[in-house]
Amino acid sequence: MNQRALSGYCHFMGLLGLVLVFIVLLPGFAYGAELAPLESGQVRVHILPFNDTDAIVVECDGRFGVVDSAEDSLSPDGADSRYPVRPGIVQGSGKEADVIAYLRMLGVAPDNFEFYIGTHPHSDHIGTAVQIIEEFRPQAIYTPVYDDSYITNASRLWDNRFVYDRLVSAAEWARGDAGYGARFIQHLDSTLNGASGEDSARAAEEGRGAPRFLLGSAVVEIFNYDEGYRLTGVPDANYFSYGVKVTASNGRTAFLAGDINNYTDGDGAGVGDEDRLKAVVGTVDLLKMGHHGRTGSNTPDYLRAILKQANGEDRAVVVQTGRYALMPWDTVEVIHEKGAKHFNAALMSEWNHRAFVADLASNGVRTNNDGDQMLVTQVRDASPYACLYFNGLPYKDTGWHEGTDGHLYYFGEPGVDGGSEVAVTNCWADCNGRRVYANDKGRLSTGWEKINAKWYLFDSNGALLHGWQKKNGKWYYLSSDGAMAVGWQKVGGTWYYLDPEQGDMKTGWQRIEDQLYFFESNGAMVSGSGWKKMGGTWYFATPSGAFKTGWLKDRGSWYYLRESGAMATGWQQVDGTWYRLGGSGAMLTGWQKVGGAWYHLRPSGAMSVGWLKDRGSWYYLRESGAMATGWQQVDGTWYRLGGSGAMLTGWQKVGGAWYHLRPSGAMSVGWLKDRGSWYYLRESGAMATGWQQVDGTWYRLGGSGAMLTGWQKVGGAWYYLRESGAMATGAHVVDGITYHFASSGAMR
Repeated sequence: MNQRALSGYCHFMGLLGLVLVFIVLLPGFAYGAELAPLESGQVRVHILPFNDTDAIVVECDGRFGVVDSAEDSLSPDGADSRYPVRPGIVQGSGKEADVIAYLRMLGVAPDNFEFYIGTHPHSDHIGTAVQIIEEFRPQAIYTPVYDDSYITNASRLWDNRFVYDRLVSAAEWARGDAGYGARFIQHLDSTLNGASGEDSARAAEEGRGAPRFLLGSAVVEIFNYDEGYRLTGVPDANYFSYGVKVTASNGRTAFLAGDINNYTDGDGAGVGDEDRLKAVVGTVDLLKMGHHGRTGSNTPDYLRAILKQANGEDRAVVVQTGRYALMPWDTVEVIHEKGAKHFNAALMSEWNHRAFVADLASNGVRTNNDGDQMLVTQVRDASPYACLYFNGLPYKDTGWHEGTDGHLYYFGEPGVDGGSEVAVTNCWADCNGRRVYANDKGRLSTGWEKINAKWYLFDSNGALLHGWQKKNGKWYYLSSDGAMAVGWQKVGGTWYYLDPEQGDMKTGWQRIEDQLYFFESNGAMVSGSGWKKMGGTWYFATPSGAFKTGWLKDRGSWYYLRESGAMATGWQQVDGTWYRLGGSGAMLTGWQKVGGAWYHLRPSGAMSVGWLKDRGSWYYLRESGAMATGWQQVDGTWYRLGGSGAMLTGWQKVGGAWYHLRPSGAMSVGWLKDRGSWYYLRESGAMATGWQQVDGTWYRLGGSGAMLTGWQKVGGAWYYLRESGAMATGAHVVDGITYHFASSGAMR
């Protein structure tokens, strides 16, 4: 937005009265008068109010010429392979209706339209060429030769060929039999300057023409028309953009720089176009900046060479067809250094002007902005972030001004007479009684702002906020000086906790410095010590408000509070050990039956596992803690535990079989001598009876399991069992008599 004289000021405290007096002394706010009718031989330049696209009309002695005509609405759709849809092609931003309407308003017609110059094949310059040529029928059409093969950077081909081919098609029609006999010039030759009509006509048939020609009494000269780019190739069509100089009969000059730049990577000698042109263009009164004022164009040495140095009110005027932010600061500094006025063409539409219009008058450049008393706060993307202009010149002031981006910027500071031309940054100020802050870009801070390592919050009007504030669904507390509070804060007798980094108020459970606290939905810390039931769960609060975690002894009983602070019941594992807590939360000890199984809890509450001796009996607690009954193998050894869980010893009959358990409880296997008799316990532990082969030898065990010796009759056959119990085979002497036994042991 643009700003009329000093409206809506806010100022540092103590300066408000001074500034109000200054406002009264300023001229009124009315728009300046329109320019006077042109005098004979006087040149008028119309720059239409667009951003990033050029459309310029030159007028002298009732004759007109156009230098570029802005973007149009047509763009490639990819149906024709010559014109693919590429990234970066501008779509839907056509200005043809505005340009045509303006030319009609000026009275441009076939009988007074001398030339159309398309500076280079970019759509923001020649997109509307077809419409302008067909409707207004210029007598001569100029544009450089183009083919996509001339461009070495494929990302910069865009729709160049599309707009160029359309211009060429219209120009060929204009000069052909179906047209009106226009001259179509694409090759400029300085030797044709001043050539006779016959020579000029012959050259025109070949597409050649003089770079210098007349518009009424004004001299028009095209610069930067060397065609070396066709042989060497260049990264971008801007490298061969025409520049157009117009010299009025009174000696005043304008230079319309197209998209001329000073890049050297497209030049074999390493010299940029501006470095070449600064020696030949001469001094100019009016400059349409190259390439919309962007970096790479309008270099300082070039501007110093061509811009007129201000002499009183006789100043150069610089017009930009792009955003002020596009200009590098060293370019801005040279414009100021030369005392030149700077205007953005696009702003004219906001001031109810259909174009920026400048007359090359005898006493200097006169514009349709003169007398508007307009303050403009131009903004940039780097420091200084905002610059104040009054009628195109740098202007010192104090207070707040709205920039072209809609933000407020602060100018001036205490103790500096007259204020500043650029926005002041990082300072506190007063605005209509509100404490506000100009941030590191000079803007009126709104929302969060970090100042000297502290955060502050400002409302949408920039006022510093205090106390409790809700932002994006979160609550914050801002102290009396506005700084965002962090950590513990006592407000109105109640404790709150604000995130130590983000500052947002915490609710619910929070662990702070390894202590657990609970905060209500309004952020208030739950206070008071002792047991507290919340959400159906018991917690224990200490006098500080911190909730206990871990083991707690209360009234003679132990309780365990989980990491969440919740009192545990049932089984709870702590540091790898299991504990059992009753329904009241109290820790249990001794034997406890849980889910049909018995568990033993030591006096410490720890669940027993493995062997346990209790009241003279041994018990085995499995890894789960459940008491074992029946057979239990431990470390490879089998034990038998009774129904009570007590470990059994001695002879035990289980499932119809006898087993022997040693005093240690271990199940016996193999040979066992008990009360003078030998028994054999199989690998399963079951006592053997009848025949039993052990290590290849047969033994006979009685019904009681005791090993037999001597003569034994089994199944009608006699067997002899040695004293060791081993069955005899072959010849064997018994009581001095030799007997013979089969391999089965039966006596023969």
